[in-house]
Parts: sequence; structure tokens; C-alpha cells
Amino acid sequence: MPENRFLAHIIPPLVRPNIWSLRRYPFYFLHGPILGDNDWQSGLNKLLAASSPCVIANLAAYHIGHAAFGQCLDGPSDFTSQLAWERHYMLRAAEDAPRGALVFWLPRASVADLMRDGNHYALHTLGEWRGHLVRDSSLRVVVGVQDGFPSSDMIRESFRLALGDSFPVYHTLDDVVRAAIHMASSQERENYASARC
Repeated sequence: MPENRFLAHIIPPLVRPNIWSLRRYPFYFLHGPILGDNDWQSGLNKLLAASSPCVIANLAAYHIGHAAFGQCLDGPSDFTSQLAWERHYMLRAAEDAPRGALVFWLPRASVADLMRDGNHYALHTLGEWRGHLVRDSSLRVVVGVQDGFPSSDMIRESFRLALGDSFPVYHTLDDVVRAAIHMASSQERENYASARC
């Protein structure tokens, strides 16, 4: 039976994440499908960490034996606690941390079973944050939807209708990484819609 842990660590691993580390390093919260056979989180972790030391949190269900398992902190074990943990750190990444970004990535490899691999939950959360962006365009949120992900065209059009053409929905993981690093490199929250890659 797999053991689930939530990734929340500093790269390189200097200290356990705490308020000090969230203020000192860029803080990224990764959101998207959490199950299935596509370990997109590990790839995104490596790409973000290659730019500079950072703190990364995500909801990946890493199993014993996975390379990232040893770097993980035990996460909440029940859904209510998990949801509170997730919302707390998503808000920190998008708004409160001096440098950071909430990063959504929806890869096409997660199409096997839309209702089982966490896609429906990721889509719900993405829609919620689209609403937050309508209210406050200065939130640091990056969205990427790979071509071939279910309803990718509908997701892009929904963002265009809600936020206009100036809010990019990226097609590639490389573009998502560049946008997230750009957002996290700024000391001040501002409207990042013009930061197209």
C-alpha cells in the first residue's frame, strides 16, 4: 500500500520549511492532477529549483521508494485538514509570500481517467482561482494546460472570457516555469499579465 506524503521542502534542503524560509526563498505551490502515471511534479520541481534555492509545496502522492519521498514532510491525513493546509499555502504563494507563485499545470498524460486521477479536483480549484483573479489581478498565479488535456480549449477560453487576452494560459511546461520564476523574482505584487514568455 503506498504511503502518501506532501512535498514541502527547500531546494537545496537547508532547513525545514517555516515562516523564515518562506520569506527568504521564492515559494511555489504546485497544483494539478495528483494521481495517475504522470509524475509532472518531480519535473517541475527540478526546473524551478534549477533557477535558485526555493521552497516548493505540492499535493503529490509520493510512494515509498520514490526519489522525492525522503524529502517530504508528512502531510495531513484527512481531507478536511488537507484542504485547510492546501488553501493556506496556496494563498501564501499567490499573495502573502514576498516572492512566490501558485502554479497550475494540467498535463495531457493525465487523461486516462478524468474522475480518478485528481483532474476534477484540479479543475475545481483552478476555476476557484480564476474567480480570485477576476477580483484581484495582482495575484501571482500561473496556469498551464498542455494540448491534449481534456477540455483544454474550454479552459483557455474560460480564462480569456473572464480575464481578457492579457492573461496567458501557457501550453508548455517550459513556459510555465519561465512565468513562475519571473513572478517569484519580483519583490512586489503587481499585475503579472504582461509577463508573457
